[in-house]
Amino acid sequence: MLHNFKVFVNLVIVFFVLSIALNCFAGQWDTSVISPNLYVALNGDDSNPGTEAKPFASFERARDAVKSFKKDVPKPITVYVREGTYYLSKPIVFTADDSGTDLQPLTYAAYPGEMPILSGGMNLEVKWESHGNGIMKCSVSKGLDFNQLFINGKRQMRARYPNFDPENPLVSEGGYLKTAGAGEREFTYDPGTFTMKKWAKPDEAIVHIFPGSYWNNFQFRIKSVDWMRHQIKLGEGGFQTALLDNPDDFFGSKLLEGSHFFIDNVFEELDAPGEWYLDNEKSILYYFPITGMDISNVRVEVGLLQRLIEVKGTHQKPVRHLNFKGFKITHTRATFMDEYITPSTGDWGIHRGGAIYMEGVEDCAVEECFFDAVGGNAVYISHHARRIRVYGNKFTYTGDSGVCLVGKSHIIDDQSLACPFCGAKGYWDFGPDPEDYPAYCTISNNLMHHIGVYGKQTAGVFMAISLKNTVSHNHIHHMPRSSICMNDPFWGGHIIEYNYIHDTVKETDDHGPINSWGRGHYWCVGHYNGDVYHDPGDVKRDAKFTTIIRNNYIREKVTDFLPYGASNLGIDMDDGSANFHVYNNLVIGAGVQNRDGSHRIVENNIFINPNRGISYHVGYTNSGDKFRRNIVVQNSDWTFFYILLQTDEAPWIDEMDYNVFNGTSEFSGSAKNFKEWQKLGFDKHSVFADPMFVDPANGNYNVKVESPALKLGFKNFDISHAGLLPDFPEEWRE
Repeated sequence: MLHNFKVFVNLVIVFFVLSIALNCFAGQWDTSVISPNLYVALNGDDSNPGTEAKPFASFERARDAVKSFKKDVPKPITVYVREGTYYLSKPIVFTADDSGTDLQPLTYAAYPGEMPILSGGMNLEVKWESHGNGIMKCSVSKGLDFNQLFINGKRQMRARYPNFDPENPLVSEGGYLKTAGAGEREFTYDPGTFTMKKWAKPDEAIVHIFPGSYWNNFQFRIKSVDWMRHQIKLGEGGFQTALLDNPDDFFGSKLLEGSHFFIDNVFEELDAPGEWYLDNEKSILYYFPITGMDISNVRVEVGLLQRLIEVKGTHQKPVRHLNFKGFKITHTRATFMDEYITPSTGDWGIHRGGAIYMEGVEDCAVEECFFDAVGGNAVYISHHARRIRVYGNKFTYTGDSGVCLVGKSHIIDDQSLACPFCGAKGYWDFGPDPEDYPAYCTISNNLMHHIGVYGKQTAGVFMAISLKNTVSHNHIHHMPRSSICMNDPFWGGHIIEYNYIHDTVKETDDHGPINSWGRGHYWCVGHYNGDVYHDPGDVKRDAKFTTIIRNNYIREKVTDFLPYGASNLGIDMDDGSANFHVYNNLVIGAGVQNRDGSHRIVENNIFINPNRGISYHVGYTNSGDKFRRNIVVQNSDWTFFYILLQTDEAPWIDEMDYNVFNGTSEFSGSAKNFKEWQKLGFDKHSVFADPMFVDPANGNYNVKVESPALKLGFKNFDISHAGLLPDFPEEWRE
């Protein structure tokens, strides 16, 4: 009897196991009991199963495991990476085969409560010895070449002349010389201020120089130094900006007298704490320790890779639903002497790369990462990209720009485009409209500061040939040029909103914290110069959709050393910019510029002491421009309006009315006061009166119920939500 019962029980167990197997095989069993997570750790092993107890050692092993794992686990999968520094010998590459789906997104994330470091370099095991004069030296591996050195996690300064002044780091403050004379790819220096040391290897040295316009800086290798004639000839370089506009001026060819410059990578100039020099021939690293440093007990790391993560698909076969979250990204190589491209018709050139590089991607994300002192761009989103989300990250001391969205170029720079109205020849032409460009991307809730350590023509967010992207709730400050740049009129439709921006345009000139260009098919070079006047034409052929700039808080200070005497133009719609709606912005210390362009509605904004006033340069007939229901307070040396290259035959605006003005400044041209301004036909219903702010001393620029602005149609707007969102990490806030 007992024997028969045991047989029965065994048969039941066998039947139950077979049932489970058959149901699993048929896809009918609930596989949710299988863990959807894999793990990577420094102490892992790629022969492990990738569990929390037995993690993998490498990203590549986890990536390959996910390919098969996702077939068996029909739910989101996360690869958790444990803390520590992962020194990458090559970029981690993801292709379309590594994609997730909308129901099964794939995420590579920091383990909760930890922040793993992805390093593009290596930790050097060194043995220091004295070289003399306070300099230490050590041997490095033969052939090891790097241009970024980190001591205890901090970027160090390559040996240079003059020495860097950390208390006065800007071009206007210290650490730069001025050229005494200039020519084509050469300049002379003042021997009274130049170094007295003779360099053994001048051809290794790099000149970092601002041309006279101060729109950008350039880097050149030195070709030769004539110590007797005080002359420096320049070799490779000067390609770090666009070469389209004014190619015979100093865009790679001519320097101007008085340009600021410094020279680095010179062994003989290794004379200040924190400086270093690499002798590639002898494989020796020289370093001048910071005062009080225990050199025998420091961590020495160098940047070798330009890219750490590459996500590369195509328009036809994109990488989808792949996310990266919670990493510190650092130790990448500086790229300022690598190839730059001219992506579109704005002034900017850009290196096509970044610490995280994405191309041919859809529905991917970079979230809660810390980009620390990367050598070039931090995030570069290239060609075909849709719905990419860059959210909750911190970007500090990047070599070039923070986040770049750049479509495939269709400019032809060796041809000229004729204006359809007057025949004036431009500097380039266009091929067929590109199919590959970023669209519907979101750059939001990021902290970006001290962007552009090497490249000064840089931005927190840079867009070129892209469509309907949203840049919102970012805190962007201490920028050499703009915070947000739209480098051309293609295709528009962006939303720039709720950003808190301050201390921008710190080292360049003639620019604004939010900047755009509009040099499209109908941009006329003759009109730009004020030589001819005509309608703008079909500018919406390129600027197809209205770009909205709203609810931003911009606070600036004037830099007065630069050639124009003042550098910050505020919301700067330059050179043919078209199809913009600018409203509900609070702009302090800057204004709005409308260079030759059209269809720009500027309404319901507040401008306090706008640097250079409200600027209008060269008006198109029937421009569609409107400036209405704004409040402008001007107590400075500038006029209320700064008008350039205007004539009676070209009315420079379609509508200017219902505004409130107040302050001590004059108006413009022959109008010395508000009444004379109105006699010229402007602001017939506007008033010169106190706008009656509620509490401006404490940042409340709402107007009181009895304000004359409300009677003219102005509406209060809430600027308190500008800047970072509540979920931004508290430890990263300032």
